[in-house]
Amino acid sequence: MTHVVLIAEDDPISQRMAAAVVESCGYRAHIVQHGGQCLEILQKGLQPDLLLLDLEMPVMDGIQVLRAMKQAGGVEICPIVVFTSHHNEQTVMEAIKLGADDFIVKPFHPHELGQRMSDLIFEIDDAQLRVLIEKLHFQDPSLADQPSLKPHVGQSFNLYPVMHGQRSICVAIPQGLSPQAISRMSLPEIVMKIMIFRKCSTGWRKVWPRAHTLSVLRPSSKRQAPG
Repeated sequence: MTHVVLIAEDDPISQRMAAAVVESCGYRAHIVQHGGQCLEILQKGLQPDLLLLDLEMPVMDGIQVLRAMKQAGGVEICPIVVFTSHHNEQTVMEAIKLGADDFIVKPFHPHELGQRMSDLIFEIDDAQLRVLIEKLHFQDPSLADQPSLKPHVGQSFNLYPVMHGQRSICVAIPQGLSPQAISRMSLPEIVMKIMIFRKCSTGWRKVWPRAHTLSVLRPSSKRQAPG
C-alpha cells in the first residue's frame, strides 16, 4: 500500500519541491492550497501517513490548523512536519506544543525533507513488529524523565530502547507485562497496549500507533478521501 503524504502549502515552488521529494521517497503526494482545505480533506476521510504543513498560508495558517486539529483530537492522525520560512523559535515551539512532530526551515534541501519524513513514517509489518517486541530485554528507566516522553508514559510504562534500522527507537510497554507476552497477542491487542517512539531533532516523537492504525486493520477502511 502506497503511503500518502498530505502537503498543505500555498507557494507553487514549495509545492512542486515537496511533491518531488515525497514521490522520490516512494510516497504519494496530495496537495492542498491552504489550511481550510487541509481540514476539509481530513474531515472527508483522508488518512495520510504524514502531513507537511506550512505555517504561513492564506485563509487559515498552520498554527490555526494545529489548534483546530488539537481541539478535535486530530493531531494523532499522523506525524506532522511544519514548514517555516524563517526560523521563528517562538512560533515553532507553539507548533510543537500543539502537536507538530518536527519542523523544517524554507528553503529546504530535498535530502533534509526526505530525512524528516523517513524519521516519522514508521514502516513495520505484523511479523517485524512481533520480532522487534520479542527481542526486547533491557529497560532504561531514565528515559521516563525525558521531557518529550514523560507526558506520554508517566509512571505506567517500562521503556525499552533499541535500534530499528539506523534509527533509535524506544518501545513503551505497560508495567506488569513482559515484551514476550505482548508479542503473542493479536495485532489489535498490541495496538491497544504499546507505544513506539523515535528519536528526532525535537526529541522523542510517537510514531506508532497513530489514530488511523486500527482503522487500517479493518478490511472496510479507506485510505483516501471520498469523491
